[in-house]
Amino acid sequence: MELTFDLPDDDDDPMQLLTPGGASGGARTPVLSSELKEGDVLRGQGGGEYVVSSGLPIGSGTSGKVYAGTVVGAGTAVAIKVIDRMEIDGRADKIKQLTRELNITRKLKHPNIINLLDIAFDEIRAMLVMEMADGGMLFDLVSAGTPLPEERVRHLFKQMVSAMSYCHEKKIYHRDLKLENVMISSDGNDVVKIADFGASKDASINSLPKTQVGTISYMAPEVTSVNKKDTDSSYGAGADIWSLGVILYVLMCCKYPFGFDGPKRLGGIQAHKVYENIRKGAEAVDFPETFSPELVELLRGIF
Repeated sequence: MELTFDLPDDDDDPMQLLTPGGASGGARTPVLSSELKEGDVLRGQGGGEYVVSSGLPIGSGTSGKVYAGTVVGAGTAVAIKVIDRMEIDGRADKIKQLTRELNITRKLKHPNIINLLDIAFDEIRAMLVMEMADGGMLFDLVSAGTPLPEERVRHLFKQMVSAMSYCHEKKIYHRDLKLENVMISSDGNDVVKIADFGASKDASINSLPKTQVGTISYMAPEVTSVNKKDTDSSYGAGADIWSLGVILYVLMCCKYPFGFDGPKRLGGIQAHKVYENIRKGAEAVDFPETFSPELVELLRGIF
């Protein structure tokens, strides 16, 4: 269905999103906590009703926790992303970010992107009701340190490329693609769903991205070089493609191509060293002998 929620556009005053009479729909009965509880019923602006399945979050995104729920009457599983308004009310930058995420997500209709189904607001929460991908994150597939077969990775990667090609045609850039933001179905078909557009930018409305956002291990060189002297401060689709390359590499060998800025005992290195490796590109990457020639050629092209 087409979403027609009462949301301001990016160029409008973002404060109207969370004020009485705006998208929040006026005064409601106050609630005591931003946490959702099992059995809570949400009424969305799109007319749907949703019941929370458990008070334990199933994950977290750029801007809030995610809970499992079902559609009242139908029983269809949904994911409910909760954003605490205490953290954003009165902060025009945070409200504008939420407005942007909602406006971007409702534009996207693709089989490999998490679909926004409805939204709900009350005095202290903004809640995004989204399609459920109940197979967990891509990160879960390799967290035990066992690489995936190349044929399976090819199937997963083609879907991610399809989703991002669709976004880029609309001039929408994700800017935080990583294993934790790619969900997968549990039906055995390995259907990929890209999630969390909280850091995304719609360049069809706004300017090209020009701030350093995302996760260091997945950042493209042009993102790490933002605001450095003698460099272009803007970037575009190439940064997302680079991140997809990092995901592809990790799925195949369970390590980051340029390192990660984590604890030394877990193999982490200092952030400045990760940046240095990223700026070297393919020169800094070790391509295992288990990689097919076609895979190496693809990754060298990306990096």
